Formats: sequence, C-alpha cells, structure tokens
Amino acid sequence: MNGELFEIESGRERRSLPLVDRRPRVVLVNSNQVKPTIAPIAFDYLHEPLVEAGFEVDILDLCFSDDYEDTIARYCRKQRVDFWGVTLRNTDDVYFSSQHSFIPLARAMIAALKRHRAVPLTVGGVGFSIMPEKIIELTGADYGIVCEGEVAFPELLTRLSKNQPVDDVPNLVHRTPEGIKKNPVRYAELGELSSHQRRLANNEKYFLYGGQAAVETKRGCNRRCIYCVEPLTKGGKIRFHTPAQVADQIESLVDRGIYAFHVNDSEFNLSIKHPIAVCEELIKRGLHERVEWYAYGMPAPFPDELAAAMSEAGCVGMNFGADAASEKMLRILRRTFTKADVGKAVETSRKHGLRYIIEILFGAPGETGETVKETVDYLKEIDAERVSVTA
Repeated sequence: MNGELFEIESGRERRSLPLVDRRPRVVLVNSNQVKPTIAPIAFDYLHEPLVEAGFEVDILDLCFSDDYEDTIARYCRKQRVDFWGVTLRNTDDVYFSSQHSFIPLARAMIAALKRHRAVPLTVGGVGFSIMPEKIIELTGADYGIVCEGEVAFPELLTRLSKNQPVDDVPNLVHRTPEGIKKNPVRYAELGELSSHQRRLANNEKYFLYGGQAAVETKRGCNRRCIYCVEPLTKGGKIRFHTPAQVADQIESLVDRGIYAFHVNDSEFNLSIKHPIAVCEELIKRGLHERVEWYAYGMPAPFPDELAAAMSEAGCVGMNFGADAASEKMLRILRRTFTKADVGKAVETSRKHGLRYIIEILFGAPGETGETVKETVDYLKEIDAERVSVTA
C-alpha cells in the first residue's frame, strides 16, 4: 500500500496525495460456538508472529454471538479488514448419538464474512487440518493453513500484500488448475518463537464462563494410536516450548485473575525431563502458589519424580487416557503401556495427592463383551474413583 496515490478534486484542481501509511489488517474469526466455551488459544499464539511480520491484528469472536450475521455486519461497518483468518476447531461434536457436523455453520459464517467484506479469507485450525482439501471445497475459503500457522500464515499474508506468488508457502492449501493442492508442512521450532502474552483473545471472559484457561508446553506426538489425529495435525516429532515461555504465558494470565489451567499437550508425559523443568520454572517464579492446573497424559511413564514435581508446582489432577484395561484392546489400539500401568498411575496419583480420572473408550475394532468386562473388572479391582467412558 505504501507509496500509492489517490486523487481528490477541489473545484477544477485535481491533485494526487499519498495514502496514509498503514499496516495491513488481519481479523481472526473464531467460528467455534461449542458450549462450555473454549478460548481460541491458536489466535493468542498467532498474535505476536503476525505483529512481528508487520500486520495489525484484531479478533472477531463469534463464540458468544446469538446472531453471527448481525455481529459480522456491525463489525464491518466500524472496522477495516484487509484479510480474514477463520479457525475451525472441530469438524463435528464428537458425539456418537448426534453426529452433528459443524461444517455447514462454518460454510455459512465464511459466506457472511465474504459478503460483508470481500477480502482474502484463510481457514485453519485442528478440525480443518484433518480434512483440509474437502473443507476448502465445501466452505469456499480462498486459502487454508494446515497444522500450525505461526510461520506459514504471516508468510502467506506477506506474499498476498505484495502481490507475490504463494504457491510454495509451506502448510498452504490452495486452488490450482489441477485442483486443490496441499503444500508440504514445515513445523516451527517452538523455542525460537517469541513468548506469547495471550492478550488477543478475551481470556478473562472465557475464564468466567469456562473456569479454566489452556496452555501448551509442547506439540506433536510420536505415538501411533489407531484413532488419534494428533500426529496428523501437530506432527509426529515432539517439539518443546521452553519452560520460560510456558511460565511467561501463565504469568501473564495470572496477572489478569486467571488461576486455573489445563495443559493441552497431546500427552504431558511424552517426555519426563521437560515437564519437570516446566514445574521447576513455575516454582522458581512463585507461580505454584497462585495457580492450580490439570494435565492430560498416559498412565506410563508416570514416575514418582514427575508426580512429585507436578504436585509441588500446583498441579491438582491428571486425565489419564488409558482407553482400556484389557491387554487385547491396548494392543489393538497400539497403546504403549499395560493394564498394570493403569493401576500404577492410580497408585502414584494417590501417593502425591493428585486427583485423577481414567478415560476409557469402548467399541473400538475387536471389542467384545469379554474385553469390556476385563476393563470394568480391573477398574473395580484398583478402586478407581473417577472414570469417564466414551462409547
């Protein structure tokens, strides 16, 4: 935009004046209206990289909107938009009884955004990354970014701002004469990114309605469970935020009155050394006295050393994704632990004063009445106080 001219007419005189220099403005749109509400953590993680790339960033959050069309229209009447960025967190409600798809709503929201401000629109998010070509086709989005956007999205918008080709932008999903194409994925080195201050999304409001905030300490999963999309959407290599980066996020949120957190790593205990280092950083800063947090992880490895560090650092509970307590089903699901490890995780949690819940999946390929009974009998044997079941 810099250096462009526009003409004004004053009586008979026409003169050319330079446009006021301004940064291109990208508006990030949260399409997720699922309740209980979940803050769009990805937008907080995109904020600093986009600003550092020279963009002005705003958020249009449709989560709490009863009339998204009116909300979009009112926003566009008041605000400038050069680019839309839309997140699609889920493709459906992951509920067997309803099987409700969110794709039609996303398509309608995208149509409304383009109707009110016809600028380039990019869609991303975990839900999008599961089936990106199909979602681009169904929603009419101009572009898509799969997996993560801290590097790829600013690069795409920079190219578009300068009218440069975008065909080789990593993580990009785009239309070509041969059809919709997905470019190779390039994952960021998380430790090299700026610390996130988590100030774009209204985390205070989400905390009021949802009771906790999300934070991640790592991305990617090197396990191969047969049902899981984590390696597809976040990569099969484990990448770490530095302990200081994690503590910076938490400290920024705590200073605004948010004190309860859930660690949304694929598995908190994919490594042992890194989560202990995160715990040590929280203790070093005194944050362990100001927060309570939960983590999701496997029943093993869960050594005493890790459980003790977590408890001291303010952790109050673990979600153990056991999936089964049947040796046959654990092998079918390609889990890397045994039935006995589930019992040991419960024992370790009790020892260190951590609440826990054992999460079970029933109905995977190969499930029988006998394998269900084996799981239920074992959970009774170890006297697991809290169990959640997904069929």
